[in-house]
Amino acid sequence: MDPNDADSNDADSNDAVAASLQVGARVRLVQSADDAAGRGETGSDTGSDADAPLGRVVDDYAGTLDGDTGGRTWAVPHRWAVALDDGRLVFRDDDDLEVVEAE
Repeated sequence: MDPNDADSNDADSNDAVAASLQVGARVRLVQSADDAAGRGETGSDTGSDADAPLGRVVDDYAGTLDGDTGGRTWAVPHRWAVALDDGRLVFRDDDDLEVVEAE
């Protein structure tokens, strides 16, 4: 077996997951406790994957992000708007979300 084939399969799998991250996708928030603390979040947002909040992607702001934060380190824009099952609306980037099921 060619070891490069395994790398290719992993890349294909990652591409498939990234492609399924779209408006309507069911997602789980994936973040470290440090990330949550930085966002002022507590409680279930910092537990295990089983405790991680679930929601649905409701909007994609990729077309509006230009990378300019005006020199701010606070209120930095994020790509995805996610309506969580508990009623909150949060904004996250690709690395903060794990697709549970795609539409």
